[in-house]
Amino acid sequence: MKYIYSYRFLFESPNWLMNLLAAVVCQFVPILGQMVLAGYAFEIIEALHRRKGSPYPDFDMNQLMKYLTRGVWPFLVQLVVGLPFAVIIMIGYVGCLGVGFALGGANDHPAVLFLFLMLFYLLVFVLSVLVTFVMMPLTLRAGLIQDFKPAFSVDFAKDFINRMWLEMVLLEMFLLGTGIVLSMVGMLACGVGLYPAAALMAYAHYHLLYQVYELYLERGGMPIPLKPEPAAAQGADLAAEAPPPSAPPSEGFKAPDQP
Repeated sequence: MKYIYSYRFLFESPNWLMNLLAAVVCQFVPILGQMVLAGYAFEIIEALHRRKGSPYPDFDMNQLMKYLTRGVWPFLVQLVVGLPFAVIIMIGYVGCLGVGFALGGANDHPAVLFLFLMLFYLLVFVLSVLVTFVMMPLTLRAGLIQDFKPAFSVDFAKDFINRMWLEMVLLEMFLLGTGIVLSMVGMLACGVGLYPAAALMAYAHYHLLYQVYELYLERGGMPIPLKPEPAAAQGADLAAEAPPPSAPPSEGFKAPDQP
């Protein structure tokens, strides 16, 4: 896993500034902006997967609808997976507060209330780990397969977690740590720097997702079926891989016929 490189890869394109600004703009558009950014990010993941060693594709304003359409699937998967966990957290919070007040009260025995609040935070931590383990393989599958129902593959999720659980934990810890640092740096610019910092973290997150998937395949994982590429893209790839045409052989100098 190349953790630091996940932040550096964006700058390998001559148009890195426009790609970064596109992600910044997406933050100001609720829901739809996140779908567009996710769709573009999975275009990057698929391009890097298909053509290893090639530069990632730049953000294209003419492809907004394509990005939006592709970003719908991971968004729906995250919504379906995350909603039950959010409901459990809400019920747990209300339950811990209710039991704490009932047993100890806020004034008579504040230690009891504090204990139940600690139990709630422990519940949030456990559920956060669980939702991350469930959501990562399903989101990856939804973004690459570009569909909703086939994304929910229990066999794929179990196999992915069994092979990659350690990298998944390290990935989240790395993003959490670097996110805190980048947020502090962004605050130094009167808070304006938070937006490019968040955009940079988003790109790093998706590139790490790509790295995890490639490592998963190297360990014998189940490949995600991709949609066939358009004929134009296939033709461009073949043209790029074909060797340059060779020059016709030179006849050289011919000596005149002897009488």
